[in-house]
Amino acid sequence: MFKLFYYGVATYGAFRITKTSFNVMFGTFMGKFGKPQLVRETSKISTGNFLKLPYLYAKKWALMRMAMTEKNLLDGIILEPKLES
Repeated sequence: MFKLFYYGVATYGAFRITKTSFNVMFGTFMGKFGKPQLVRETSKISTGNFLKLPYLYAKKWALMRMAMTEKNLLDGIILEPKLES
């Protein structure tokens, strides 16, 4: 009875460790090569080619400089209508 219990626990432990290992490997793979899971991860710069990094950082910097501010976005928009009495 003890051996049966021991083998059952050992089998279950091996299964859980294997399953967790595959999940970690898959998560690492998808993190490197897949689509980002969160919106904030879309701003991360990642590439396998390190020679491309200066270009990517310059492109990100230029796009941030050209981005419109909140003040510019709301310019000319009436947020609250004037009620005439």
